[in-house]
Amino acid sequence: KAKEAAEVKKAETKAKFGGDSAGEFVTKGGMVVSADANQMMTKIKSGLKRDAPNTACILKIAGDGKTLEFDQWLDDVDVEGITEELEDIDPRYIFYSYNKVMPDGRLKTPLVFIYYSPKSAPPKKLMETTRWKNEVSKQFEVVKTIEVRDLEDFTQEWFDSVS
Repeated sequence: KAKEAAEVKKAETKAKFGGDSAGEFVTKGGMVVSADANQMMTKIKSGLKRDAPNTACILKIAGDGKTLEFDQWLDDVDVEGITEELEDIDPRYIFYSYNKVMPDGRLKTPLVFIYYSPKSAPPKKLMETTRWKNEVSKQFEVVKTIEVRDLEDFTQEWFDSVS
């Protein structure tokens, strides 16, 4: 039932953003970026984050071990909301755009790459996602990378201290 709900959510997100305008491609390192993943990353990087603060784009490596796929899009979400969507056996790449008030009062909307690699994930999945972690970060030009191994540690307080 959870998988069915996730598929419905994915289809709704795809419809919301207009289908497959950005195409599939292969990186220099050999990773295949699906059209859906490319499109969603283009959306979060191209200013949508300013219109919808606290947005997360969750990606995963497909069963073939080399294709980056779109998993979920979360609007108006905080760190706790992201953790509710993650399972403790599935590694994920999370791109999180959020509002951050700077010490001088300015508002920034940084984009952070969060690599979620749960300790309880199957070793093969961990190896596949670890293999592509730097490629994903480099491909989408994200400077700040955070690694999370345990969902209990992934709190708003912890995130604020490392981001």
